[in-house]
Amino acid sequence: VKLIDIGSFVNTTRSDGKIQLVANKTMLGVDYRDIELKGDEFTFKLTGDGIDGAIEVKNDKDGNINFGEFTYDKEGTYTYKISEVMDQKYSNIYYDRSVYTATVKVTAPNDLTDSGSFETEVTYKKNGISYEGTPEFINKERKAAKLELQGLKTLNGMSAGKDEFSFVMVDLDQYGNEIEETARNVKNDENGLINFGTLVFDNIEFNPKERLLGKVY
Repeated sequence: VKLIDIGSFVNTTRSDGKIQLVANKTMLGVDYRDIELKGDEFTFKLTGDGIDGAIEVKNDKDGNINFGEFTYDKEGTYTYKISEVMDQKYSNIYYDRSVYTATVKVTAPNDLTDSGSFETEVTYKKNGISYEGTPEFINKERKAAKLELQGLKTLNGMSAGKDEFSFVMVDLDQYGNEIEETARNVKNDENGLINFGTLVFDNIEFNPKERLLGKVY
């Protein structure tokens, strides 16, 4: 019996497929111009296959949102949800309520040009509709709220004389204590009108000690 050498067969273990799941954050002012981010202002979460609970990350100063690298050692389809956390940390910002679905398809090609690893491909949907490109969350600054605060001084049904009386309005903190540096002193006009002017509420970072309640004497 003559043995014929037909060569050898070598099986190679595939290396894991890898993919980076990322998103972008943009902040717009009331005039729709970009507002520079400082980093760590907003929180985003990713849930889905193989994740216990949720992965939460914050944006950097360039608006990058990085959920990290995911690895796959078998074929299949993996689905994830990406959204912004509605923590209402900022009182005058419209949060982006979009929900992105990331679908990762993992395949194991068998052709000779195979790189030796599982191949990955990701596609996105935004609120259930096909989406091209990197998921983006856009927050917009609210217009400042304004309040014209006025009163009327009368004496037994008659108007008071101009500058006859003085009035003060002062803000209270969350415990009901007066914040002295916020005091506004005015006098009535010739018609008894008391005008404290226009109050503007434009704080991006909401401070519960600011303008929760005013007190007028």
